[in-house]
Amino acid sequence: NNYAVIPEGMATEMGRLLLHEKRFDESSNLLNVNKHLSQTDVLFLRLSGTMLKGDFKSASLIYEENAGNNTRFVADYGNILELERGFRYKKPGISILMSAIIPGSGKVYSGFWKDGLISFIFVAASAYQSYRGFDKNGVKSAYGWIFGGLAAGFYIGNLYGSGKSANQHNSEFRHQIHHQVEEIFTAY
Repeated sequence: NNYAVIPEGMATEMGRLLLHEKRFDESSNLLNVNKHLSQTDVLFLRLSGTMLKGDFKSASLIYEENAGNNTRFVADYGNILELERGFRYKKPGISILMSAIIPGSGKVYSGFWKDGLISFIFVAASAYQSYRGFDKNGVKSAYGWIFGGLAAGFYIGNLYGSGKSANQHNSEFRHQIHHQVEEIFTAY
């Protein structure tokens, strides 16, 4: 429990274990109280902790303060931070709005063009069938009401799916970044 007295090698491993178990506050406490850790180990554990937490803003500040450091992990984390900075996160609200105007376009915006095309076809085909039924038999057309209900269901599902597709696009990228961070963390 007393992190201040742990010797250097054990403190480094303790920090790694705490980060591995996602106990970020305890890891930070270890780094603050233990004076046996080398500057390189402190930098590694602090940068790794912020990266594993997904706090890229804090990680960027730590990286910028230590950009001149010739340690391999600093350069590797810098590459990941550059990737994250350049990534264009998709906004679920914009995706939903786009699909509200043109069904399926929000999914295309999120990078799922096949899903967007299928959504467009289903909504358009069922809406057209509803239109045909009402045009032919008027308001009392069961055919028109059935396909109108299907069209409304597909349209609402399209809106919901568009928001989910934007979140999925962002989640896949964050997962990829987290995997790269874990590779660097375990390799050091």
